[in-house]
Amino acid sequence: MTEYHPIIFPGKPVPYVRQTQRGKFIKERAQIYNDYRDKVALIVRSKWKPVKKYALLTVKVYLRPAKSTGEIPKNAGDWDNFYKTFADAVQRAGVVENDSLILGPGPYSRNYLEIVQNEDWAEIQLIPLDMPTSRAV
Repeated sequence: MTEYHPIIFPGKPVPYVRQTQRGKFIKERAQIYNDYRDKVALIVRSKWKPVKKYALLTVKVYLRPAKSTGEIPKNAGDWDNFYKTFADAVQRAGVVENDSLILGPGPYSRNYLEIVQNEDWAEIQLIPLDMPTSRAV
């Protein structure tokens, strides 16, 4: 069985940005997101082999607090958009055929957004599940 060790991405994670076909070439935030997602996908492709079944994706995002409030900055992005970035990257890397095969976030995945003092970073881990990808009728 292939081991899917956690992968750590140093630096500030970039949340998913909703974009149109035209907007991905015009909007700066969309370009930043696409570049980050593609870099994550390259690393994922080099570390993990393709999965032909459902998988559980665990994402942990660590962010530095805002200096003024000591809390996660309001413009940092919400949890769902961080998760979507990494799910899209795993699909783009070819590890799963479709991100609908990625289960989570849910009660069995350990996903969270946490404040840390010194640096921004993210960690992801994939856990293949022994579930069929199609239902026999």
